[in-house]
Amino acid sequence: MKKAIYLDPFEWIVNFNLGLVYCYTKQYVSAFHYMNCALNLKSDIAIIYMYLGVILTKLGDISTATLYYDKSLELEQ
Repeated sequence: MKKAIYLDPFEWIVNFNLGLVYCYTKQYVSAFHYMNCALNLKSDIAIIYMYLGVILTKLGDISTATLYYDKSLELEQ
């Protein structure tokens, strides 16, 4: 995955997938970094907001996580 980021750093799906890997390995700060990068590259996908909400919940920032959850629901409808 890191090589894919090196080859094409502006591909949102690569950043998203790397964020998922870090999320599942419980490295939430790194997960936030890559998921936020994916959001900056492609801001119309609801699942990115949802995972950012999950990551921020794990980091203890519930108020910001709630905003991301709400945005995810808004985009999904």
